[in-house]
Amino acid sequence: KCTPIISAVKGIRAGDLEVGDKLLVRIVDRREVGRYLADLISTEDQQIAIGVIDQIYFNEDSKRYTLMIEFGPNIYGKLLIDSEVKLALAHELNKNNNNQEAKELSTTMVQLDISRSLLFLFSILIILIIILFYLI
Repeated sequence: KCTPIISAVKGIRAGDLEVGDKLLVRIVDRREVGRYLADLISTEDQQIAIGVIDQIYFNEDSKRYTLMIEFGPNIYGKLLIDSEVKLALAHELNKNNNNQEAKELSTTMVQLDISRSLLFLFSILIILIIILFYLI
């Protein structure tokens, strides 16, 4: 059992999806076997997995799509999606990870910059103490 990750701004409408597109999907199966498979195929702690669209069916009466998602060899999920819903593609996860890494790197650089400043100030303080010691 799985549900799609919805991305109202950057996502792609269900009607525009094609076989082979990679979607972000949350695994919601609470059975033991479902949790086990979710742990194997998930990319994050939140049970988010990347699945490849294997088949697309459209129901004219309900105006909904049924997507067969492949997570691995013989591991499939099924999504029932309204035609206007925008779904998150796998590359959005990579962008979020890159943004997080950039923020962490920026924080580290700021910490290093502060450390350099403190080292510089400490060096000046030691030099002043040495000069004062020789003057006395």
